[in-house]
Amino acid sequence: MLSIVTEPTIEPISVPDCMEYLNYTNTDDRLWFELAIKSAREYFETQCSRAIVQQTWKCTLSKFSNEMELQLSPLISVSQIEYIDLDGNTQTLATSVYDVDTLSSPFGRILLGYDQQWPNTRKVWNAVQITFTAGYAPSNGSPQDFRANIPRGIITALVALVGSNLENREADAPVKLYSAPAAQRLLQNYWIKTF
Repeated sequence: MLSIVTEPTIEPISVPDCMEYLNYTNTDDRLWFELAIKSAREYFETQCSRAIVQQTWKCTLSKFSNEMELQLSPLISVSQIEYIDLDGNTQTLATSVYDVDTLSSPFGRILLGYDQQWPNTRKVWNAVQITFTAGYAPSNGSPQDFRANIPRGIITALVALVGSNLENREADAPVKLYSAPAAQRLLQNYWIKTF
């Protein structure tokens, strides 16, 4: 199971940029745009199993396995793995026990290190908790640009979703929330298909 630990500190597109892309000038709607951008990002992330902007998550499992796939892409890093030992105490697993594969597709994964063994865990739900960072990594410059490596297709899809919601924000609008065909076609490029 995945749960958010730290939300993104910024959205993938700024309100002024989104308004400019949509050729919208009424600054009274700034708050609406902030909410619409966040909502579009969350929709995209849920539909595509991708984190857009850097954020921290926790994955809870009942036990260790030889290969643990983190169901959110792209994986930036694993900060810690905690587990409940046989005595019921929470322990932090040494990083020498496991390897982190951030390059595998579609998801990053954690593998048992060479000549290592997973520790025994108590047989309880959520005995293993993995804290990790996912999203498109920020640039290395100073200051870091958290939007620099987000694919342009994702930005375009988010703007299309916001634009569709802007045009159809009344309760009786003919187009329902997130049914914009152009945005859906753009999102398909980023959907992670699991079989």
